[in-house]
Amino acid sequence: MSHFYSPFLFLLKNAFVVRFLDQICSPTSKRVQTYLVSNYFTGGIPPSFGNLSLLDTFFASKNNLLGKIPDELCQLLNLKYFVVNENNLSNTLPPCLFNCSSIVAIDVGTNHLDGKLPPLLGITLPNLEFLSIYRNNVTGNTPVTLSNATNLQSLIVELSLSYNQISGEIPRGISNLKKLQAFFVAYNRFHGEIPSEISDLIYFQELALLGNQFSGQVPISLGNLASLTKLSLRENNLQGRIPSSLGKCHNLELLDLGSINLSGFIPSEILELSSLSEGVDLSQNQLTGFLPMEIGKLRNLGYLNLSDNKLQGQIPTSIGTCVKLEALDLNNDFQGSIPSTMNSLRVLGLLVLSHNNLSGGIPGFLKDFKFLQILNLSSNTLEGVVPTGGIFSNATVWAYRIDIHSLFLGIRQFSRSRKPTPTDIPENSTLGVSYQCLLRETDRFSASNFLSDLSHHAASRSFLAECEVLKNIRHRNLVNVLSACSGIDYEGNEFKSIVYEYMDNSESTGLVTFHSSGEL
Repeated sequence: MSHFYSPFLFLLKNAFVVRFLDQICSPTSKRVQTYLVSNYFTGGIPPSFGNLSLLDTFFASKNNLLGKIPDELCQLLNLKYFVVNENNLSNTLPPCLFNCSSIVAIDVGTNHLDGKLPPLLGITLPNLEFLSIYRNNVTGNTPVTLSNATNLQSLIVELSLSYNQISGEIPRGISNLKKLQAFFVAYNRFHGEIPSEISDLIYFQELALLGNQFSGQVPISLGNLASLTKLSLRENNLQGRIPSSLGKCHNLELLDLGSINLSGFIPSEILELSSLSEGVDLSQNQLTGFLPMEIGKLRNLGYLNLSDNKLQGQIPTSIGTCVKLEALDLNNDFQGSIPSTMNSLRVLGLLVLSHNNLSGGIPGFLKDFKFLQILNLSSNTLEGVVPTGGIFSNATVWAYRIDIHSLFLGIRQFSRSRKPTPTDIPENSTLGVSYQCLLRETDRFSASNFLSDLSHHAASRSFLAECEVLKNIRHRNLVNVLSACSGIDYEGNEFKSIVYEYMDNSESTGLVTFHSSGEL
């Protein structure tokens, strides 16, 4: 959108710490556009903004605005763009806002708004092209009239409706939204079958229905979405097989069908999609059979997660051609040795081959993987000499389990020849985690809290590298990283820790700072 309309108020990405002033909203003002994006504005949106009769654009995202959205804004008959995402706005989403027929785009995502979507939304906003109420507390059913908003291009909240408590079914008239390019309703309470008529949306690029209660099968007709780039249906109550028709989606970059009760084989047609670059996740299903050799055609793939299925046979040697893989999880029933062709996977940051029936030795080339931070080869029948160097090197990694704040702590200490002056490390402002806290709650790192002793050569640089890897990897076997602590301990040594989400009892063995030791 052009920023050269005149007149307007334009304060974009500055560092002003001020409150809105009613004075800028006098009835005589002729400003027609207001940009207040990425500042530190506090307080509420002044009701007097409703006096700016010529205002057609209001951008105030990424601030610290509080309170309700004033009903007075509904007086703005020329308002087209209302964007206030990523603030702390609360109270009920004003129903009158959805009666402003001039509106083209509404983005109130990532606030604390509640209420319901008005039932006539698709009729009262005939010009609507973009709608996002992502990450709020909106409840109720999806308006049936949504299918009347034929100019609608994007429904986001990550989605226009994601991360709320909206229920009901996807409106059957969704195929009327011919211009729709993205439909996000993740983590709500949608149910029913995924309508096959979605395939009539020829401009459709992104579909995210994850985290709902959809039932039935994955529609075969999704294969007709030639422009589809991202598809995520994970964590639903679907069943049946993976449609081989998805192999016709030649622009598909991300395929996420994890945890939806799928069975049968992995269609080789999907593995021939060279467009798959972001990732493929088919984990936590009931898939059987062999992993097709066609896996080697995914030369641009970033991550592959096939964990918690019933795949068997040998790991295909062709997997070595997937040279851009950064994360690989094959926790299944694979047999045979670890293929030597995996020597080519030099950018791997995570490699999980646990809980298979793999035999033979640990490949020596793994020690040369410079980016490898997480390695799990447990629960196999591997034998022979453990490699040395790289991820198998020396230094100490400690992991302690404590019960304070329901946290799980992975703790690293690094010694240096020069010992700085001891410092009193302040508590983390969000989680209240400091060196003093960790020292106290682990009983001075007592052996009674000791979970594992894994050897790995480490320094501050590798610590930061691990933080970066863990920050960007999501997986059901990886504990969430909540915070980190860095400073000087009471002996003058550099102290660094990573704070994980607590997992109790038997689950606590799933600590994900897997650095295989030199001796098992």
